[in-house]
Amino acid sequence: YFLKSHFISIFLSLKTKHVPDVLRQGDIFAFPSAYEGFGLSLAEAMSMGLPAVGYKSCSAVNELIVDGKNGFLCEEGMDDFANKLARLMSDKQLRIKMGKSAHEMMKEYAPDKIWDQWEMLMRKVIGDYCREKNYADRYEVKVVNYAGGIERVMCNFANEFVKRGYDVSFVCLDTEEGKPLYFLDNSVKFINLAFLGEEYINIKYYLKKLGKELLRIFCDNKMMFLGRKLTDPKKEYFISEFIKRLKIQIESIEPDVIICVSADSTYFAYEASNKKIPIITMCHIDSKRMIDNMEEAHREALLRSKYIQVLMPSYMAVVKKAGFKNVVCIPNVVEQMNNKINLYKEKDSYNIITVGRVEREQKRTHLLVEAFIKAR
Repeated sequence: YFLKSHFISIFLSLKTKHVPDVLRQGDIFAFPSAYEGFGLSLAEAMSMGLPAVGYKSCSAVNELIVDGKNGFLCEEGMDDFANKLARLMSDKQLRIKMGKSAHEMMKEYAPDKIWDQWEMLMRKVIGDYCREKNYADRYEVKVVNYAGGIERVMCNFANEFVKRGYDVSFVCLDTEEGKPLYFLDNSVKFINLAFLGEEYINIKYYLKKLGKELLRIFCDNKMMFLGRKLTDPKKEYFISEFIKRLKIQIESIEPDVIICVSADSTYFAYEASNKKIPIITMCHIDSKRMIDNMEEAHREALLRSKYIQVLMPSYMAVVKKAGFKNVVCIPNVVEQMNNKINLYKEKDSYNIITVGRVEREQKRTHLLVEAFIKAR
């Protein structure tokens, strides 16, 4: 949404798959997240030449923003955030200076650099340098018509490696029929396991769903009862169906490598492939949060990954300390916005902009509204 300074308007926009078009309307990028895996929208805003404001305590954000150079890092709470916004709102030359620095620093994440790192890693795993290879992206839950960061990364990933001569299958299990929101090349084989073979949503599905709702009467959202974690019937059904259906596709596709986007999807792929096909696991969230919330079965599968890919250098030490050895750092691709924003241009009003879900736990967009009211 947009916040206008000297100017008391707030505009909330709907989801978009054209993030750069939204960013071009901004003069300052505000990013009040509590935690991030990378912060792709932040990096893209900086690539367009927007100075940024975020929190020191936020993973990834505190590495993308260099305090005082390409933006400001704030102490927790709303007051410092408001003060840093006010400083940028009142100083056009500072916005221009920080915006230039932000644009230059994001060149480190240029597409060719990052995709080349990925191709080198996959070739190393596959074991030879032939381009005619198959790989499968593995993703679970919400993919169809969903405007998430990981979903965009995976679509871009699949598109790039089709272009480089690979056969790519994008596999998910989503109860909504259709395609991903983001562009996916027609050469990518998109496989939604929910609509292959027998119906996923059947009487068994509804019984498991009912079982979960009955348990919720006595448990909290984490399925805890009297200090003991109970099995989620709906989740149990999802996992068993995913592994069963994925196994059929793996036998059909015969991929040379499987790329998974989380620890739990690595477990599914590991079981479905009979532990035979090399797996690269992407860790696209804050690594500490992944490790702290990991189930033992997922940990065992992750230990067998050929490589675990993390997004920021600081995450490598966290993952290695937890006992995982084959850890590599490959950041997200940040599209290089050559048509960057003209911060010199005189306007009647200037926009503070953010991109992300409107919610209170992670993205904390309410802090931006509160800080704006205080800053103006």
